[in-house]
Amino acid sequence: TGVQTCALPISKFDTYFDRDGRLTSAMGVATAPVTLLVDSGGVVRRQLTGEITMELLAAAIAEVFPS
Repeated sequence: TGVQTCALPISKFDTYFDRDGRLTSAMGVATAPVTLLVDSGGVVRRQLTGEITMELLAAAIAEVFPS
């Protein structure tokens, strides 16, 4: 599928890399790069477009998935 997983050092969440673009196409995403925060039910809760910093990602995760 072109999707790989790796540990993200700032959180307990997995990161998926869509190397061939099939996942983002299936989700209707046309812009790259894009970061999608998806809940356990498969619902996209946040879409971050363009290059992002670890700080921005950490803030978005904390907002969307509060502990």
